[in-house]
Parts: sequence; structure tokens; C-alpha cells
Amino acid sequence: MFIGLCGLHGLKNEAPTVRLGVKEQRYGHKFGRDAVETLIKFAFEELGLRQLYYSVAEKNWANQKIAEALDRKVSNTKKIYS
Repeated sequence: MFIGLCGLHGLKNEAPTVRLGVKEQRYGHKFGRDAVETLIKFAFEELGLRQLYYSVAEKNWANQKIAEALDRKVSNTKKIYS
């Protein structure tokens, strides 16, 4: 069963971007939130990154809720993790 994708893009950049895509039929089960939370922890603790961007489209309410639930700083349509 395909639920979605989650990954880091631009690892060679100063602040890579977290990308997330979850099938709409799977919204509401916290799959996306769990994936992003795990990826952020891995990025900081295992990869030694100091900052990440979480790119979120203005119309994507599900991704906006994830970023807000993780209690991070919001800047326009990008969520910034540090």
C-alpha cells in the first residue's frame, strides 16, 4: 500500500528542504507528521545539519498543519527549522 513520500532535497545546500507528499486518502492518520518528525530528527542528529527548510504551498492545509503541530517558525510559505 502506497501512503506517500518523504525526503531531503538539496543536501549539498546550506539548508536542505524537507519534502512530503501523502495520498489525500491517508490524511488524518499522522503518517506525514510522523515521517517529517523522524526525518528532521535524523537530519539533525545523524547528518549533523543545523537548519532545514520545509517547503509548504499556501493551499496545502495538511502540510501547514504538520508544520504548526511541530511548533516551528513560519516564514511565508516555507517552514524553517533550526
